[in-house]
Amino acid sequence: MVAQDPQPEVYETVHDFASGASQSTSVTKTVYTSQGSSEQVRIYAVQVKILDGTTYIEETTADNDFGLTIMAGANNVPSNEFHLGPIHASSDNTLSFASPILVDFKQPLQTRVRWLNASSPGQALRVKITLIGERGIKRSVN
Repeated sequence: MVAQDPQPEVYETVHDFASGASQSTSVTKTVYTSQGSSEQVRIYAVQVKILDGTTYIEETTADNDFGLTIMAGANNVPSNEFHLGPIHASSDNTLSFASPILVDFKQPLQTRVRWLNASSPGQALRVKITLIGERGIKRSVN
């Protein structure tokens, strides 16, 4: 049960890629929102950090490109995968959505990160995805 309505929430997933990962290698993680049956999660933004897989220091190489797919329930939201390179290159590493991603009770929320470059990464990489949103009481419209 939410302590306040709405209650701010931050969900993080970590996706690790080995140095020999082939093109289109993907890592999918499930996010557990712990919401009640009368609650709804709304995701307003995504933040991206690409880190060195050994030292966990932020990677500055521009040619490391990944794709992100967010799956809420049975749907990809937005419907197409989008590139993380431009988000990671921005000053705040954040992309705000035009409209929130809604996740209802018992709907799975997953993030899938896919290596897009044609060659294998030269080193192990870690991609941290942070979903920024809120959890609140589900409103019904009659």
